[in-house]
Amino acid sequence: MKTSLAFLILLMLFIPPAFAQQTWQQRLEQQFDIVETFDGLQNWRGGTGYHWDLATMPKKADGTRSIWTYYTEDAPAVDDWIKDHGEYSWARENSPTPKSLCINYNNFVGAPDGYGPSRLGTFWGDGVTGKSGYKKIYVFFMVKFRPGFFALKQGSSTEFEWVGTIKFFDICSGFTQVNYWGTSSEHSQTCGSDQDNVEYGLDFSVINIAGGGDSNGPSLFTADSSFIATNSGSCWTTGYSNFLKGNLPNAYLLSGSEGSFAQPYLSGKWIGVEIAMDMGTRGNSDGSTELWLYDESGNVVAHILKTGLDKLVNFDHYYNKVTLGGNRFGAGYDPDPGDSNENRFYVDDFIIHGQRIGPTYFSILNGQPQPNPPSAPKNFRIR
Repeated sequence: MKTSLAFLILLMLFIPPAFAQQTWQQRLEQQFDIVETFDGLQNWRGGTGYHWDLATMPKKADGTRSIWTYYTEDAPAVDDWIKDHGEYSWARENSPTPKSLCINYNNFVGAPDGYGPSRLGTFWGDGVTGKSGYKKIYVFFMVKFRPGFFALKQGSSTEFEWVGTIKFFDICSGFTQVNYWGTSSEHSQTCGSDQDNVEYGLDFSVINIAGGGDSNGPSLFTADSSFIATNSGSCWTTGYSNFLKGNLPNAYLLSGSEGSFAQPYLSGKWIGVEIAMDMGTRGNSDGSTELWLYDESGNVVAHILKTGLDKLVNFDHYYNKVTLGGNRFGAGYDPDPGDSNENRFYVDDFIIHGQRIGPTYFSILNGQPQPNPPSAPKNFRIR
């Protein structure tokens, strides 16, 4: 009996726990709705122009489709956009070949270019109605910027020049296909621009990066440029809204020293970004936006909550499209002192879910056991 018990104990010591056999992708998929660690994808680069055709999208190692359904690029590729980027891939356990995505703005700025798409997006609506997806969406990812992405003031190692337009990522609602906003009836009511019908829809938020300059201090902030459907008299288009903007200065969602990510950027660290957007209900001021920034260990370094927001005026939709990247204005188009020829940042562990992501993500990262995973939502699928 003692021999059998000793053998059983010895056997248990050499049998690794179930999670040790899982990839990092699989571990996160047990907890969250939509996950992309990039590790399980083939190395990938695309072509120039706008692309929605699945044949050109990133693919899993076995050749099947990934979550990605849309990208744009202005310059011919000079390297793989998804691959092991070395220190720009967020390394963690059970990822022997960690990979990440490089976003490389090329629209209005100089070299280097061709190292990544300027945009990469995913759509998961049901293909029938714009009210498929999330009423309240949580989006999370890890990000690291190349040194020189933000221009420092001459002679300073801590203060930044004024940062112009940098579209960081956007969260859109009401799409029935990745490049088709609304139902056919709703689609016919817009004023017909590609931005309304194809790119953003009519109720959406673009998260920007802003900061620097004498009037705003030395810091870098996350700004929210939100748009709501506006009737021009004969058709509907997007109208700019200030309701998600904070104070100190007035243009920023995150403001004050507690909201800056300047220090982790200057230290060459990864930053965790999480935003929660509640669409609210049509005609009511019951929407909200909440944002957290995390350090590499998962400590919250910035947090803000805005409530009482009227995000839906006419159309009744849910969030169902997210795009990383966009434009960085500069050079001859819209010059500002903060322009830089370094326009690359790297994204890893991109997650979409219907509940808070960051605390669970970092507890998994730090090896803490997790409760039973939540049931998956049933009203959408990647398309």
